[in-house]
Amino acid sequence: MAPAHLLALSAEVLLIILGELYEIRHFPAQRQLPDWDPGRMQSTTFRCFGALRPISLVNQQLRLLCLPILFKITRCTCSKRFQQLSAKCAADGQFAGLIKELDVVGVDTLDGLPEVLPHLTSLTRLDLKMEKVDTRLLAVVNAHPTLATVAVRDSQLERLVSLPLSIDLVSPPTDLPFSKILVSTTTTDLPALQSEAFRAVVQRGARLPCLCLHEDDVSLDDANAIAGLPVLPDLEQLHLDLTRGSIQSWLPSFARRHPQLRTITLAKSIYHWSRGPEVSFVAQFLGALSKEGVTRVLPSSLTIERPASWTSLSEWDVVQLKLPLTFARLVSATEFSAIMAATMLAPRLSSLHLILPDTTRPIHIDDFAKAFQPLQCLHTPHLTSAYGFLHVNKQTPWAPSKRDQRFIRDTRGTSICVTAFDTLRWYVGRIVQEVPTLELVHISDRGQDGMGRFSTSWALKASFRVRANAARDLETLGTPELVMDPKYLPTGKR
Repeated sequence: MAPAHLLALSAEVLLIILGELYEIRHFPAQRQLPDWDPGRMQSTTFRCFGALRPISLVNQQLRLLCLPILFKITRCTCSKRFQQLSAKCAADGQFAGLIKELDVVGVDTLDGLPEVLPHLTSLTRLDLKMEKVDTRLLAVVNAHPTLATVAVRDSQLERLVSLPLSIDLVSPPTDLPFSKILVSTTTTDLPALQSEAFRAVVQRGARLPCLCLHEDDVSLDDANAIAGLPVLPDLEQLHLDLTRGSIQSWLPSFARRHPQLRTITLAKSIYHWSRGPEVSFVAQFLGALSKEGVTRVLPSSLTIERPASWTSLSEWDVVQLKLPLTFARLVSATEFSAIMAATMLAPRLSSLHLILPDTTRPIHIDDFAKAFQPLQCLHTPHLTSAYGFLHVNKQTPWAPSKRDQRFIRDTRGTSICVTAFDTLRWYVGRIVQEVPTLELVHISDRGQDGMGRFSTSWALKASFRVRANAARDLETLGTPELVMDPKYLPTGKR
């Protein structure tokens, strides 16, 4: 459509069209955590501007229509960008009013943030590091009429505890509740949960939707100690990194005390937990494999989801599973497999992370894809080490033409991880054709460039969305992470 024809449409219709070009998608997070574990249930936002940005440069009329969409969610990745944004907002109140969400997690220096916040009259959410929260900023946040959530990305709760209950920097003196503070993931242990400092944070209203509880020197066998912990009214996700002790005595009552608790993730000593009646999936899973003569396989983590009504944790649905595999038979579609066992015992499994083994007998991609077909609820597989595990009869249908090879070499580098990314993307495309329920696929892999003492390591991580069209083609989300030795980088990036 020519610009003149586009501008002939009403502003309301134009806004609908332009809004369709800008997508905001929230998926289970991958790369916000060091171990890239989907079981942690955080969220990652992928923004896709599509053709919106070039359209905003056509003329003044289209720019005015595009600006509210482009700057609705604004992310600053460095101090220089934040300073530029602060100056613009202070000088242009109309522009400042466009920003509804501001992410400054990646900014090291936030000098002037308390001064710029009052200019952001439509702001509803602010993302930043916990270390940037101080008394003065908290007072400005509490006084802001539209700002509802300040999301912090780490768990230094002691910094919140150290803030006073009120401040005299404004008139009249202002109380400093934490009701606008949302700590995305709180990693702690039992002694910290029992401390008066933690109780103070909860009493002042801080929202703690995700609690990661680990053991140090204190066992979690004591149900009375758990019962004495403060109730967290916003708790939705519980992640247990436990190495000993029993969860059977306290976890069911803990879940009942927290009606908003939606998922529980169990990690580390899963075999120990399988001995009790409350979490029966692991024992049943190992038993099913053992009957087929399959051993040496154990889930490294699993997530159970709360049903509408329940009396025992065994009634919670297994929705996520992380499964390290030791040999190819465990995923073969022509033999009994670990995937088949998971299908029988966890019919509502929606996320499956497979850590595939090194093997001298790779599996054909079509056989591998068919192994997923019984998982009718699977939406998000995560494949680790699939590059050397799969094959397609020694063919390379993903290989670029000679004309494209030079472009790839000049823009992406010469490491094997570049070839691995293209290969895995092609494999993922075949898998999603066989499994119609898939919506999002994550891949991660690593290997070596070169041989002997001159070899260097490479690694990759990427995510793909399955488009909801007849072709079910793939869209790469964000920027793939391709890590290689500098000598394999494109000349201009070394």
